[in-house]
Amino acid sequence: MVKHLLVLLMFAGQSYAQDSTLSRWDRYKLKREKKALLNDQYKSASLYFNQTGFQDQRMSPLVFNGYGTALDLQSIRYSDKSFREFQMRGMYNLSNVPVKSSYLHFTKLDLNYSYHWRLSKSNAEKIYVGGTLNNMMNIRFYPTLGNNALAFDFSTGLSPSVVWVKEELCEKNLILQVKGGVNLVSYVVRYPQFVFNGTESKVMPITQFNRVFFEVGLSPILRYSKENRCYFAYVFDAYAFSSSIDGSKIRTYVNGFKFAYWLKTK
Repeated sequence: MVKHLLVLLMFAGQSYAQDSTLSRWDRYKLKREKKALLNDQYKSASLYFNQTGFQDQRMSPLVFNGYGTALDLQSIRYSDKSFREFQMRGMYNLSNVPVKSSYLHFTKLDLNYSYHWRLSKSNAEKIYVGGTLNNMMNIRFYPTLGNNALAFDFSTGLSPSVVWVKEELCEKNLILQVKGGVNLVSYVVRYPQFVFNGTESKVMPITQFNRVFFEVGLSPILRYSKENRCYFAYVFDAYAFSSSIDGSKIRTYVNGFKFAYWLKTK
């Protein structure tokens, strides 16, 4: 028993001696590398509140504005070489126009997957470049219009995108993350609506289907957990395109403030 205790004390002393040979800067870098998002995987559940504006000229020339909520579920993976993300999002918005007392119901569904390659070597500041495959359905229901009350459009797009992560902000307590992209090419389906026969579908390049999306967020370190994180972000998503049949336009934008909890799974 005494022999084992002596061996343990010698090992602890040796470890302390080796650690004491490190400079203060080396110990700081070692601690920072352990905290950095290098090989971490998270499951995220988000709730955010949004403000939306849109116009569908086949339904009405009016511009609708309203407020709503969204639920966002994500799987996020940081590694030495890449950043990967899978996202499912559902949003509901209740909109109106100043000249009407009636309301329009707007629902947005998203299913996205992104993969990015890491460019920078610094652990404190990471830059990832890659692409996002996004699938989006937007449904509008305006009972006031009777037989023209329902409209929807669906799009699948490929977007070049960038993710920038800056760690150790505000006395090392925050992580700043910025990501965004634009649709390079999209396949779009538009419900015919009222007097229009057949469903309109077309492959549209960036000059015909204009979509831009980005997110700016902060993630503080939690006092009660060294693994899980909170995340607060501003989200913007907008798109516009015109019909190839009659030139009628659809234009939509969404502003949202996102509150998320990241549960570390790896």
